[in-house]
Amino acid sequence: MKYLSIVTDREYYFKDDRINEILPTDISITDETYNTFFQNQCIGKIYKIKKQLGSTFNDIFEEVKAEIPRVDGINTIEERVIALENIILQIQGVI
Repeated sequence: MKYLSIVTDREYYFKDDRINEILPTDISITDETYNTFFQNQCIGKIYKIKKQLGSTFNDIFEEVKAEIPRVDGINTIEERVIALENIILQIQGVI
């Protein structure tokens, strides 16, 4: 059986009871929810937790739409790398 372990709405991870220790705070999810998450993640979708005790994928997860900041005035490779790193951190909710 698969479980969802939630730290925050944007920080969570999955567990499998055959491999991981399951804590009382971990939430049981269906194989369908688990598979849907990873199928969508493979095509670049990013999710946050919408409702911890939802019964379906769409109840539990909400897609996060990334806002791409303007990058006017970026001239060097280093500046582009920093801008892209900031975009990734923004998507993850770190900044």
